[in-house]
Amino acid sequence: KLLTLKNNNEVTMVQFQYVVSFLQTRLGMVYHNASSFSSIHKVVVLENNMLKGFVFSTYLRLKGYEVIYIRASLAEDGILLAVEQIQPTYVVVSFDEERELKNAMKDMNLLQEKSEKLSVGFIGEIGARDQLNIQTCLIGDTKEEWDDWLKMLE
Repeated sequence: KLLTLKNNNEVTMVQFQYVVSFLQTRLGMVYHNASSFSSIHKVVVLENNMLKGFVFSTYLRLKGYEVIYIRASLAEDGILLAVEQIQPTYVVVSFDEERELKNAMKDMNLLQEKSEKLSVGFIGEIGARDQLNIQTCLIGDTKEEWDDWLKMLE
């Protein structure tokens, strides 16, 4: 909703950044205070600059998953190395632009070739033609869609 308001010029960039900063602060408090007992499922969430991945990370932590949230450019070389070292069960990539998705998909395919047990999911908006290619990897935007995706993997 917030991104739609920004894209439709219904809020200024300053208003948008203020709201994002406020939400990150509040979600950060929940994220860091959520129980982080050791789960059999380790999750790495990669995100460039929006809240979707952070909200999903917080949700997973509240469900008891061990989550490592990395807010960085998805093009950074160190991301692949970090994921290889952490050896998560799931990697979730949150993106804003389809260009980011295409780059991230190449990297995630490389990781999946190295680790057959790794499951990858994507959060973001994509075009109809690309949607068919990664339908099983798209996580969705609602709690119900997130739960369905997690059930499908377990």
